[in-house]
Amino acid sequence: MSLFLLPDEKRHLIRSLRRHIPCPKTLGVRLEPSSRSVWEGKLGETHLRVAVHASGRIEAQWRAKAGNDRRVVVNTIDELERSVLFQLMLTAPPEQQGVSGDIAHAVAQAKVGLPDPENAPRPPRKKKGGQQRRRRRHGK
Repeated sequence: MSLFLLPDEKRHLIRSLRRHIPCPKTLGVRLEPSSRSVWEGKLGETHLRVAVHASGRIEAQWRAKAGNDRRVVVNTIDELERSVLFQLMLTAPPEQQGVSGDIAHAVAQAKVGLPDPENAPRPPRKKKGGQQRRRRRHGK
């Protein structure tokens, strides 16, 4: 048996492996750190789930109008309000105007006793191997 595969053989092999080897998403395996759901419900026509990670970071998941799933992870409640809640409140009916305050309150209660992610030390940056930066010369 040769180790050289033609393109059609590679494609067939990859397809058959995909059928028989489950991916982590289909198994429901979460790669994120453990989190606790603090609010879940509808904001207008959008289903929203807000969770707080053990690290103190806030995660929001929702499905956009185009049908694709959206996920945002932020450090503070202000960032959550700016990047997620404001956007979703634009399409919510007037009787749901107080929901964003309820979500912020639930997140604030869940973050009690958790570390502040803004004060956490950043992980060390990985050095790029091999290549050095090249300077661009701006000449005429």
